[in-house]
Amino acid sequence: MRAQTIDEFAIAGLPRGIAAGPDGNLWFADEEGRIGRITTQGVVTEFPVPGTSTRPNSITAGPDGAMWFTEATANKIGRITTSGEILEFAIPTASSKPTGIVTGPDGALWFTEEDGNQIGRLTTAGTFSEYPVPTANSSPGESIIVGPDGNLWFNEEDADNIGRITTVGVVTEFRLEAGATPAGLASGPPNTVWATEEGENAISRVNATSGNEIGDIPIPTPSSKPNGIARDLEGNFWFCERQGNKIGKITGTTLTELAVPTPAASPRGIALGPDGNIWFTENGSNKIGRVNATPPSCGTGRDRVQTLAPAAELPCVSSRP
Repeated sequence: MRAQTIDEFAIAGLPRGIAAGPDGNLWFADEEGRIGRITTQGVVTEFPVPGTSTRPNSITAGPDGAMWFTEATANKIGRITTSGEILEFAIPTASSKPTGIVTGPDGALWFTEEDGNQIGRLTTAGTFSEYPVPTANSSPGESIIVGPDGNLWFNEEDADNIGRITTVGVVTEFRLEAGATPAGLASGPPNTVWATEEGENAISRVNATSGNEIGDIPIPTPSSKPNGIARDLEGNFWFCERQGNKIGKITGTTLTELAVPTPAASPRGIALGPDGNIWFTENGSNKIGRVNATPPSCGTGRDRVQTLAPAAELPCVSSRP
């Protein structure tokens, strides 16, 4: 069986968060002030966000058929239709630095306020609610997800905590080991939340009821700075190694790594695509990457900058903790 391969597609700016859209495409937040759309064939379109300093960070599919995104420096939540029309909502707390965003089980948009030290909630009608995080200066970061228990879970980068908030705003924090620096989160069975730990260079699993850590899965590449994490249709977990410049995959407790073709690409956001492949952003190289489940056929797409031929297999490094 051939090793999995990576394709890369050029874009104009610096992509950060990425998510599957309701239109069968992938959508991404471009830190240089744009929201991008990429088809599963690699055709890219980008839409400018109004204003001169917006810094879109994360993006999610909304409950209304549109995509919703955070604007870290403009202090707004944005909404973009699949045809590219943008509407913005100013956050009540000044300079809150919204980063992560997700659609909650209540049909509202939930987001983190990194500098405001709060979790925000926004209805599709434009009504805000904000809930303080108990630990001061915890820096709730760019990952907020719906957990297996139906609550919202978020990372606290500077407090080494994983936070949980109910849809009525009750916050509980769970302590990880000192220096863990949790980054990306993903929901997994049975009743677990998976977290990338930049400080520990590991993947952690937390019981969603008790908040207790089940155990870490160490990453073979030293100081890899694991960031975004996502689960595929077969139950595997995929994650970005921002400094290691690799994409990691966990099947059971077996961890393998694939090198990103472009040096210093700094993979950051990651998502399962509507085509069943894993898509990720390259925050350091102006590209969107795709991990193919099977070796791709060579295409002629205008935006493709590199295709690995079927014979060019990527070496994997395996670790069994």
